[in-house]
Amino acid sequence: MIGVVLCGGQSTRMGSDKALLQLGNKTWVDIAVVKLLQLQMPVCVSVNSRQFDIVNQQLLHVDILQDNVCFKIGGPLLGLLSVHYVYPTKDILLLACDMPNITFEILQYLKVTHSNTGKDATVFINNEQLEPLCAIYSATALRLIMAKYLQQGLVKHSMHYILQQLQVTTIEVPTHWQANFINCNTVSDLANL
Repeated sequence: MIGVVLCGGQSTRMGSDKALLQLGNKTWVDIAVVKLLQLQMPVCVSVNSRQFDIVNQQLLHVDILQDNVCFKIGGPLLGLLSVHYVYPTKDILLLACDMPNITFEILQYLKVTHSNTGKDATVFINNEQLEPLCAIYSATALRLIMAKYLQQGLVKHSMHYILQQLQVTTIEVPTHWQANFINCNTVSDLANL
């Protein structure tokens, strides 16, 4: 398994690169990398072409993978499949950089639950909404999605649609973890951290 920090979004609603926003004295990408490294697994950071140089200078101790421009996909699926293309035999624990309140405890619970199920993916459900950007995708499932993409069989590229194609284990987010799943997309969301 490899931990992947997903940073390649456009950050248009935030107005600045979310990966480089700071909480305390650390950037959001740093915070996510540290949490994944605590799980004792290799970690890489998925970025778009505009982010590559600056993130690569900042994070010298992990792989930085740029979105594969050959894939005609948008959104988080582009980052996920770009990493899978480089690490085709690895399950991927995906964590979006704009979820800075996710804790090591939550990630550890996700990892243990996934290892006990044998399903294609393991994902949290928070207030009846799937959380596909804090989830685990098996290498087998990603090969299936990649094959469907290459055969032009993906009707949509949304992560929710991708999860509908897989056998998924869901984890109901307990009340005391709900605030940890805040996904910060706008400046007003920062007040909830």
